[in-house]
Amino acid sequence: MFYRNSILMVVGLMLSFSVFAKKEAKDFLVPNELVQGYLKTYSPDEIEKINMDYANIRDLCFSQAKKDQKKLIYVGTAGGIGAGRSKILERYLRGRLGFVHIDPDQRGLKFMINTYTQYIDNYLISESLTYQRLKEAYAKWRDASDYIVNKILNEAYDKNFAIAYVTTSSIKGIDQFFGKLKNRNYKIILLLCGSSEENRLKAMEYKEKHQYFVQATPEELITKGRRFFDNFPAYFQLADEIQFYWTEDFFKGGVKVGDYSRKNGLKWSHEYYKKFVDSYESYRKKYNSRLPSFDALYHKGYI
Repeated sequence: MFYRNSILMVVGLMLSFSVFAKKEAKDFLVPNELVQGYLKTYSPDEIEKINMDYANIRDLCFSQAKKDQKKLIYVGTAGGIGAGRSKILERYLRGRLGFVHIDPDQRGLKFMINTYTQYIDNYLISESLTYQRLKEAYAKWRDASDYIVNKILNEAYDKNFAIAYVTTSSIKGIDQFFGKLKNRNYKIILLLCGSSEENRLKAMEYKEKHQYFVQATPEELITKGRRFFDNFPAYFQLADEIQFYWTEDFFKGGVKVGDYSRKNGLKWSHEYYKKFVDSYESYRKKYNSRLPSFDALYHKGYI
């Protein structure tokens, strides 16, 4: 009798743990181990301050979000650093409320008042080499910013909020990221932001000299700008809608040069569309001949 009761107890515990595990399991948009990994270089005291920043930035990003919308929508930028992604997304969101609006720089680093901004107050900048101080602040707290942004992104995804996200979309495996959104029945709208490498470098230089803001290194600007093109097949295969933008002069901002929808197909609306297409073709021929031509992306069923 004792043996039988022991077996039943063990089975009961196993079932309880199984149910508990199912309740605890979450489908993260960004792997949780990656998100937590951004904190590995910080001290316990720094992590406490980072979480204080997270709480403030989370409130900002969720400030206009609406729960239980009829359609789940993900609006994300794709493009190199300095291509006007933040402005382009902000313009898109005019009159479109309800999104969790996530921006690693404009709603991330700049609002990290307990960490990042402590490094770059006016006194410290005036007493030291400005660029070096800005560079150190960026290098120190960029992982903290990535932690905050990705944690907010995972919460928005887990709770089925509409998401508006400023990102380069240049990571390897972007198709897996979009695939998870598709599995959750998100409609994916991509804002592809094109600009010349020269213009993007000028934009970065202006921000550093006049806005006291280091966004990336020149090497990162070039590398991520090129990865943007490498991911074109994934953009075109998985997006429901695509809008194309070109920034000729960072002072003037980007202009919409065309759009695509499954209902209306591909339509160009500005003369700069040729610069957008030419930038892709130039990269393809020079760096990655395995990429399909721009025409093939459209005509062979990628979109």
